[in-house]
Amino acid sequence: MKAGRFLLMKKDGKWFLTFFLPKLPMFFLLMPLVALLRCLRPVCWIRFFPIIERIGHAAGDLDTYILERKRGLNQAKAIDIFFPSHLTAVNKQIVKLWSRVVPVSTMAHWLSWANMEIPGGGAHYYQGRPNQSRDIFLLTDQGPAQVAFTPREEERGESLLRSMGIPQNAKIVCIHGRDNAYLETLYKEKDWTYHQYRNFSIGSLGLTAEALVARGYYVVRMGRIVKEKFPFVHTHVIDYANSDFRNDFADIYLISKCYFFVGQSGIESVARLFRKPVVYINFVPITHLHTWSESFLSIFKLLWDRKEKRFLTFREMLKYDIHNLENGEFGDRALELRENSPEDIRGAVMEMEGRLRGRGEMKEYQEGLQDQFWQNYPLVAGLHGTNKSRIGTLFLEKYKDLLQMTGEISNRL
Repeated sequence: MKAGRFLLMKKDGKWFLTFFLPKLPMFFLLMPLVALLRCLRPVCWIRFFPIIERIGHAAGDLDTYILERKRGLNQAKAIDIFFPSHLTAVNKQIVKLWSRVVPVSTMAHWLSWANMEIPGGGAHYYQGRPNQSRDIFLLTDQGPAQVAFTPREEERGESLLRSMGIPQNAKIVCIHGRDNAYLETLYKEKDWTYHQYRNFSIGSLGLTAEALVARGYYVVRMGRIVKEKFPFVHTHVIDYANSDFRNDFADIYLISKCYFFVGQSGIESVARLFRKPVVYINFVPITHLHTWSESFLSIFKLLWDRKEKRFLTFREMLKYDIHNLENGEFGDRALELRENSPEDIRGAVMEMEGRLRGRGEMKEYQEGLQDQFWQNYPLVAGLHGTNKSRIGTLFLEKYKDLLQMTGEISNRL
């Protein structure tokens, strides 16, 4: 966010008439407080930290930032006041949870806005370090969740589960398939096609739901605004995203009670917030795998070369910035992303299920495949610390030719 838009005389008449002019009285009302804020900085430095309305940031950014402050890894001698950046779109339950841990103020939303309209406001606005939600210091596994529900909220949550037909002590697996429905509905003015490379069909989780139900689990499909209904129908499967149960409280509570989470998009940060194991499916880009917890297991989209009629090796995939894959062209190469098959997803999910039940020991050659993958994986500073996660075992076995394995490992297979 750039400071000083008002006094720098932004030449945008529509912006001034529709956004700033209606707030002009509030702006002048808040100016004395902004002036006081600036004057106090030498003795009491106050910063405003936004709780971004996107759930991945609302949960993940604050979780890692507060962990880092507690461990003395962020040495700024500032008092941070947190505020919801979007008063209607942000999940109200996540804000309520954080308000029990750090100072959260709706008033700070407006004070921060007024502060940023005057040059010099940047010193009092902070969003954390780059990639704040990524735990590059490996703190997540070192302690329990930083947030908790009140006894009254727990009672409400238990009532919710009964209403959904989920018995007490039943094991729940939450699943999520990313699409553009949420962003296109809430932010209609923006073109979100550049994000489509991250999407995948929720239908690809049908085999997974069937396998989980067969082992006695309840499967809850998460989401706020979605394009598709979940195709697998069963009494142990709840398409929560398309149900009357959906609300801000239930979005958070259900994930907090899951045995583990399956998905790829930002909502998985709620599972991380409550220290739940996560199976990442259709992950992309490969360079941004979540590597900082032993409870993470990943499989990722592959790149198909349409001209050469083959998948790129993992090492080749690392050369391409998938963030820019809008038209499928990289110079003279015509590439397309291929989603994980329903069988690949089921394999990864059941591997996690086995691990949690004590059946997850890998064989020597499978350990070798993991080693080979991570030896060639760039743990870029700012994105990764030391790797603690692993790739789906069956996924690596199926695509072992893409590893470009050394002779030593090849001979073991």
